[in-house]
Amino acid sequence: MTPDSQFLQKLVHENQKLRAELAVAQQWIGREVSEIRMRKVKQETVHATRKDLQESEDDIRARIRKYFWEAIPFLSEENEDLLIESEINFQHLARKKDLDALMVTNVYQKILENIFEEHMTRHFREAHHKSRLHPSKNDLLEKTLYKVMHDGFRLSIGKIYQIFERIVMGKSGDLIELFRTSLDTLPVAQALNDSEFWELFTDLIETKAFGEKRHAGKISFQDARFIRESVTGNYEEEGLLKILFKYLA
Repeated sequence: MTPDSQFLQKLVHENQKLRAELAVAQQWIGREVSEIRMRKVKQETVHATRKDLQESEDDIRARIRKYFWEAIPFLSEENEDLLIESEINFQHLARKKDLDALMVTNVYQKILENIFEEHMTRHFREAHHKSRLHPSKNDLLEKTLYKVMHDGFRLSIGKIYQIFERIVMGKSGDLIELFRTSLDTLPVAQALNDSEFWELFTDLIETKAFGEKRHAGKISFQDARFIRESVTGNYEEEGLLKILFKYLA
């Protein structure tokens, strides 16, 4: 190999590395921008929302607890408060459909990410934080899992779906395979064999409300209504949360 070709190969390698790092940085920046916008929307609407509530916060809490009665032990205090917040915001959004529906969908995203962090990702991190495995070359999901193990990184709902998809399809690198073996020891792993879980989870992702639309500020009331129904079953039917809690019992 000539000196020129060695130099070119080095440049190509460095360029690939920079592109991978840029992709991770863009994901982080996108989430931060969305969080800032979410806080602004919440501050602007919270007073009017609580003033015009169709039902009191206590009534909402009672309705939520009745729906999740058998799964109450798995509904953390934080997630219960978030569900109440989502219902308050949804009622406000139903009256003013031109508002950014992020104030509803962002809450559901946080609830799902909290559940997967508590019942899945945290166990993987604690078990393998000393692992010497490195991510497969140019594999963004593997690089993300490396950050989960060593930097305390939390998985977004989109990344969780992509990892599950890779596991089911059998297209896994070393770190995704390590994640799979960790997942197989946990109750939540049973959800991956549930067709209804996959259908609801896929429907959520395909709305793009947790990705492209979130970052662009283009989440509609129709998106929020669909996501609420998919996650909670409108507190009448079985939704994604009830399915997850069923496998944690």
